[in-house]
Amino acid sequence: PYFRDGDKEYFDAVYYNMAYTKFDSEGNEINFNAKNLVVAKGRRKGWTTAELFGITQWYMLFMQGTSIGRAYPDDKTKNKERHQFAACYAQTHEFFKRTDDDEEIDLLTNNEDQLTQWTYTVNPKTGVKTKRQPVNSINFFTVNAKGSGVRGDKLALIIVVEAGMHTHLKEFYAAAEETLKLGM
Repeated sequence: PYFRDGDKEYFDAVYYNMAYTKFDSEGNEINFNAKNLVVAKGRRKGWTTAELFGITQWYMLFMQGTSIGRAYPDDKTKNKERHQFAACYAQTHEFFKRTDDDEEIDLLTNNEDQLTQWTYTVNPKTGVKTKRQPVNSINFFTVNAKGSGVRGDKLALIIVVEAGMHTHLKEFYAAAEETLKLGM
């Protein structure tokens, strides 16, 4: 993804300082990935937009078989960004809309709470695309007063948009922890 001002180096340093390697009693190497990672970052103009069209787009195009979530403080922001992302995806070159097995994919689930890429077949007479296999999805949700709102049972990543505006962030993290563990 595209990062600015050394952001990738910053996030990598935080991540790799939490990941570690151990050796079992037989001398075999065991790697432990960083998990339950919370990253705070200074406010930068345009960060949310750069992250939406950088990190989120990158996951959608290149991390096949991955579901991620985007948590919003309110429905207005959620709906605006979901529409912006769908419009951006529609302009993505067809070269990037393929699976690793070279099957064509497209956004065939586009509703208020989710965007999902599917492989598909095209009816030669009507030109209508028929869903075959889901590839990736992005769940868009608003965090409610109990901190919940997470949709899906396996999410590899949840991006909390405008975290400073969330009034129930601790409750949300507690509610989302199991979902993230299943998605890893």
